[in-house]
Amino acid sequence: MPHQEPEGYTDSELSDVFSDTSKSTETSRSSSPVPQPPTVKRHKKPEPPGSAISVYEEAHHKPFNFMYIKGDRGQMGERGPKGDPGDSGPRGKQGKFGPKGDHGPRGPRGPEGKRGRDGNAFKWKGPWTEGEHYCPYDIVYYNGSSYISITNNCSSPSCNEIDWNIMCLGSVGPTGPIGVGETGPMGPTGPAGDTGPIGPTGSTGETGPVGPTGPAGDTGPIGPIGPTGTIGATGPVGPTGPIGPTGPIGPTGPGP
Repeated sequence: MPHQEPEGYTDSELSDVFSDTSKSTETSRSSSPVPQPPTVKRHKKPEPPGSAISVYEEAHHKPFNFMYIKGDRGQMGERGPKGDPGDSGPRGKQGKFGPKGDHGPRGPRGPEGKRGRDGNAFKWKGPWTEGEHYCPYDIVYYNGSSYISITNNCSSPSCNEIDWNIMCLGSVGPTGPIGVGETGPMGPTGPAGDTGPIGPTGSTGETGPVGPTGPAGDTGPIGPIGPTGTIGATGPVGPTGPIGPTGPIGPTGPGP
């Protein structure tokens, strides 16, 4: 019987063979061969010393002629260096807004602020009286009009814009009609008379007593009410009360 060269196998052809741990079968030369499809004969490459095939051949003293044998698992190699981070992916669509959370409980009421200063008020003093002292915001009636004092003064409101300002100007009555009577003719000038002698100087008489003071005249009608004065300055705002606790945040809506 002529000598037959064993078939050659590549590493890729043996990779699936060495991964199976359930079988390790050697074919027998004397057993009946199982019909196999024809294969291409390849020249066997010399195996490097220490490989699974070379160890098998040395132990059995016969050429490599088995289906497959499982080798020991090699040690895990060292971990390679960390790769560079990849590019950022596209930004996803914005998710829908979640439902609105419930309102938190109302906080306690803050303390009441201090009361502001009272504003300036007008004071009606009636008709203007000479010699009387007037203060700012005093209002008087004078010659058919009303005036407001803007300083501390004792002066007259007439044509005085330093101490007084006019609030309401009274109306001037209509001019009366001209009289109907006709003027008579001028008589002739008489002749000049002789100058008489100068009489003796009379003695100075005694000063008579001062007559009684006449009754005071009726008070004229009060003029119309002037426009409303400016509103007093607003008092300072009281301190803000503490903020109540924040209500719970509503659940986040589902993403796209």
